[in-house]
Amino acid sequence: MAITQKTVDKLYKEQRGCCAFCHRPFTDSNPPQVHHAIYGRKKKFSKWLDRAENLILLCRKCHEKHGDMSNWSMRCYWWVYKIELGYNMEDWHAEMPMKVKDRFDDVDFVKLEKKEQKWDIG
Repeated sequence: MAITQKTVDKLYKEQRGCCAFCHRPFTDSNPPQVHHAIYGRKKKFSKWLDRAENLILLCRKCHEKHGDMSNWSMRCYWWVYKIELGYNMEDWHAEMPMKVKDRFDDVDFVKLEKKEQKWDIG
């Protein structure tokens, strides 16, 4: 499964046509780039990893700067951000057949939400 234009359009609408990090509007000279929170090299995982739950749009500058989601706290912020948008992240995460996955069941999301969030596009 590849990332569809429908998925990109959905993300674009959710983000109001702006980069999720710097909030600059996307333009012809600043086009959106699709970014995965969790990236897997095996194509068998693309069914889960190429879904909107795992994707955001970034400008080129932010994609280069923040392209590595190896930072645990950034993935937690991502999780909260997607929940706020109405995604059922627990179901999506549970469906993924990957052997090694992040564990979000012990994260205090209430405390996390009170911190300044990087994913605030409102």
